[in-house]
Amino acid sequence: MLSKTSRYALRTLAELAGLKDGESVLSRDLSERIGAPPQYLSKVLVTLRRAGLVRATRGQRGGYCLGRPAGTVRLIQVVELTEGPMLVPRCLLDNVTECGSETACRAHEGWFRVQEMFVEFLSTTTIADIAREGGSV
Repeated sequence: MLSKTSRYALRTLAELAGLKDGESVLSRDLSERIGAPPQYLSKVLVTLRRAGLVRATRGQRGGYCLGRPAGTVRLIQVVELTEGPMLVPRCLLDNVTECGSETACRAHEGWFRVQEMFVEFLSTTTIADIAREGGSV
């Protein structure tokens, strides 16, 4: 349901949320930790930095860290940053068409409910929540 860019962005923020205060991580180390190609991750980090979600510091102890407390960043903010608004239901059967009551496909009712639950999850879950869950990112 999410693009690779969104998944890498969420994994990056969850990984950074696990750092101790004042700690940062180099881009190449972050790339290894989350399993993202370094050049791809570098583009994701630029997007996250421009949005104020990560901070970059230079120097010997430089690297990346969160730009805001993890508990204040909702998943939907990250996903919409990388994918655009989540409020437009896309048709399950036709990836190009918006699926609405007037142009409903046969899967519209069920698919719309799934999308509503998905958006609700993204809207109510923070980076801190997923960082606390443990497991691998």
